[in-house]
Amino acid sequence: SYFLPSFFFSIAEMQLAASGEDSAWGKVAVAQEELGRAFGLYMQSNRASMAMALHLLIVLPTYFHQKHFIRMILLCVTLFAVLLTGSRAGFIYIGLVTFLLFAYEMINGIRDKGRIVSGLVILPKYLALAVMGVLALQSAEFYSRHSDVDRSPVQRILDSFFSEKASLANDSSVMARVQVQQLYIHKIIASPIWGYGLGASDYLRNVGDLPRSSHNMFLETAFSSGLPVAVASYVYIFYLALTHQTRKMRGYFRYDLSWMLVLFIVAASFSSQTLFDYRLFPILMAFWLTMLYFPTSSRQPQHPTQPPLTNPANAHVNTL
Repeated sequence: SYFLPSFFFSIAEMQLAASGEDSAWGKVAVAQEELGRAFGLYMQSNRASMAMALHLLIVLPTYFHQKHFIRMILLCVTLFAVLLTGSRAGFIYIGLVTFLLFAYEMINGIRDKGRIVSGLVILPKYLALAVMGVLALQSAEFYSRHSDVDRSPVQRILDSFFSEKASLANDSSVMARVQVQQLYIHKIIASPIWGYGLGASDYLRNVGDLPRSSHNMFLETAFSSGLPVAVASYVYIFYLALTHQTRKMRGYFRYDLSWMLVLFIVAASFSSQTLFDYRLFPILMAFWLTMLYFPTSSRQPQHPTQPPLTNPANAHVNTL
C-alpha cells in the first residue's frame, strides 16, 4: 500500500462498491488507503496494532524470556509496522509493552543461562533498541513519501504526541469519542442491569442516535450486557492476577505475565470497543489460563508430586 497506493486505493473502492454504499468497513478501507496508511485493505490499523501487541505479550515474557536480543528485534520490527499504520493507539500499545518488560526486568531481574541476574546487565541492549527505534522511525518516514498525502502516517503519530501544539483537549477525534461515551453512559443508566442486547450498538449507529462507536470496551460491554456482566468480566481478570499460580509463574519467568495482561487489557479498553470479541482474545485467554493452571505442559518446572498413599484401604485413590 506504500509502493503502489493507487492500485490498493482502487481495490478498496471496488470493495466498497461491491458491499454497498452503507458499508462502514468499506469506508474505513478507502479512507486508510487514501491516507497512505498500511493495512487499510486488509485490517483496520488499530486492530492490526492490537493484534501485534497481544502477540508480543504472549511470546516475549515466556518463550523469549531468556532471549533478550531477539526480544529487542521483535520490538523494533513491530514498532516499524505500527509506524506504517499511523495508529496512535498502536504506538501506545507498543510503548506500554516495552515499558512493562523493562520495569519487570529492573525490579525482578532476568534469567541468563538459567541464572537470575540483575536487570542492569540488559541496559546496553535497550540502548541498542533505542538506536534501532530511531532507524525504524526514519525508515517508516522514508516509505511514507511514496504516498501523495500532506501528512504521512509517521508524522501523524509524531504530531499527536510530540508536537508543541499537541493537546488531547484540542484533538477532534478524542473529543468526538468523549461525546459519544457520554451518550453511552446516559443509556447505560437507563438500563443498568440487562443492557440493550448484543448488536444493539451497531443497530443504533445505523438507525438510532449513536453517531459512532464508544471506543471503550467497558462501556460497550455494559451497554450490551449490563453493568453486572461488565464488572464481573473485569473482576475475573483481576482475580487471575491475584492467584497463587500467578506468583509461581512470576518466580520462574521473572515477568509478571498476569499483571502485564491486566494492565494492557485495561489500557486497550479505553481505546477499543472490540477487545473482548476480537478473534485473538480467546487465544490470549486460553494461553493465560494454560500457563496458570497447567504449568507442567509449559516451560515451568513441574509441581512436586505427593508421596503415594501407604494405607491399603486408600489404594484406589489416585494421587496427583
